[in-house]
Amino acid sequence: MRERLYIKKGGTPEGYALYLKTNRNSFRFSLYMAIFFFVIAILDFFIVFTPIIIATNNGENAEFAMKLLDVFEGFTLGKSFCLILVVPLIMLFSYSKQHENKQLDKLLPIVGIGLVVISIVETLFFGLLF
Repeated sequence: MRERLYIKKGGTPEGYALYLKTNRNSFRFSLYMAIFFFVIAILDFFIVFTPIIIATNNGENAEFAMKLLDVFEGFTLGKSFCLILVVPLIMLFSYSKQHENKQLDKLLPIVGIGLVVISIVETLFFGLLF
């Protein structure tokens, strides 16, 4: 969609390919991602805590509010509010940055695969023993 909009405003496909490598594009991507994370965190907060506040203010017992909170936890609602802490760090993200040391870029997928294997082994260990 962004490419079509760029071309519609008078750009060329070659110019768009160059634009994708600029810091301005990287900043706009980071800004949109930070806004998206912020909105999701705020929505998650209000979706979980508004019914609980209403239930406790209407004179209903606290047991109902706790059951409601348990239901929300079952759907993993209320766990995305910590995204607020990530928003400032997302603003520093630059997907167009190139490292001077190319060996590090080659090592990164191997480290990622190793961490996935470790997490699978840990999950199996705790799943079978506990």
